[in-house]
Amino acid sequence: MDQGRRTVYLRADGNSQIGLGHVVRTLALAEMLKAHFNCIFLIREPKQHLIEQLLMTCSEVIKLSSDGSFVDEAAEIASRCLSPEDIIVIDGYSFETEYQRLLKKSGCKLVAIDDLHKWHMVADVIINQAGNIESNLYSCEPYTRFYLGPHYALLRPAFLQKKPYQFNDQLMINLGGADPENISLKVLSCLHLVGTQFKVKLVVGAANKHLESIENFIKINNDLKVEIRLNLSADQMAEAIAESGLVICSCSSISYEAAAIGRPIIGIQTADNQKDFRSFLEDETLALLTIDKDFKSSELISGIYNYLRDKSQREEVIKAQEQYFDGQSGSRLLNVFLAL
Repeated sequence: MDQGRRTVYLRADGNSQIGLGHVVRTLALAEMLKAHFNCIFLIREPKQHLIEQLLMTCSEVIKLSSDGSFVDEAAEIASRCLSPEDIIVIDGYSFETEYQRLLKKSGCKLVAIDDLHKWHMVADVIINQAGNIESNLYSCEPYTRFYLGPHYALLRPAFLQKKPYQFNDQLMINLGGADPENISLKVLSCLHLVGTQFKVKLVVGAANKHLESIENFIKINNDLKVEIRLNLSADQMAEAIAESGLVICSCSSISYEAAAIGRPIIGIQTADNQKDFRSFLEDETLALLTIDKDFKSSELISGIYNYLRDKSQREEVIKAQEQYFDGQSGSRLLNVFLAL
């Protein structure tokens, strides 16, 4: 570890139950910071494949036990790890006010990645990359500073550059690394009903527990041309998006990754915390269509047909995306941390 640099601790969890969204966007932040800070990841009982992924960006992974309460955990992190020179980033829905207060007792700077705005925040900085969000939604301290909207998007470097768009028959599906409700299978069923000969890339993570049912569906419905891509790196994911004419994805960080590269999107809200993302994508015409996870097949099928037929709508979406994603979010967020 370079003792001449300050340390940023990053606290997030990810598994097959809660998905990997918090880990992915926190790791994206570490990518932005690692040239200037020592980045150390704090995570409860990670699987070995996830540890290996984290160590590709961070200098160390500290494994936390899930036995105690989160309040006890915060007290332990504050005494064991933190000093007034350090910064800690929290991203998750268990890090409520008391958790934050205990971390702050160490004298460190606290950064919260938060898209719920449900409890009082004592963080020095709040980052919420969802669009059309105002600071008055939050209860917070007078010193709290806000960095809101897609200009502060937590995107890995591979997604910070637009790629020229070309309409084609390639389609990418990504409903999160875990996709606990197996919405991917429901989307594949709709594509089967459409009958159009898309070449489909289905991107899933190692936390996905539904691979067998998906593989069985593809085997039975062999008219579908589906390639399953497992555990893609950021560069591989960016390439898969860039090759696609259409991306069907959750209304989460992946939707921003696709918009930053510049691709037509059909967004599916797969969790409650994606409400702000979905509203923004819909209100600003950054997606062809947004639907709920309990969508009717006819809704998605209609959206796919509109994609195939309506060139002007595809162009409108890509033009709107260009207004919000300029490739500079990494530099802006680095400056936020350098100023702390």
